[in-house]
Amino acid sequence: MRDRYLYLLGIIVLPAFLFGGCASGQVKSSFHDRSVEIAAKLAEADRLGARECSPRELARARVELEHARHESMETYYPPAWVHAEFDKAEFIADSLLENRRLAAKLGSRFRCARSGESRSKNEGGKWR
Repeated sequence: MRDRYLYLLGIIVLPAFLFGGCASGQVKSSFHDRSVEIAAKLAEADRLGARECSPRELARARVELEHARHESMETYYPPAWVHAEFDKAEFIADSLLENRRLAAKLGSRFRCARSGESRSKNEGGKWR
């Protein structure tokens, strides 16, 4: 009788552990995929000149991405919390990339344009 209960308990509990492990693996995989996508956006923004024109925003986006990666590796944060951190990093990366694409589209004269401003060098070599 006791063996029968243990057998039934094993049939119920063992699949729960197995499926729970698969689900956490899928969640970690989705976090890794998002991390790679955001890193690609930041690399594109860097290629378009974000390091020279908006280094503070680029650094902030990289820090937010690393923070989200760190929290995804920790097991005690709930997935909703980690998704929110990745959302924050992705928002910053998207806005930075959008600004860099706009500046690249406007041409070399507006290379470091921020929100409609144009920056050009005067004869003294200083930005005005």
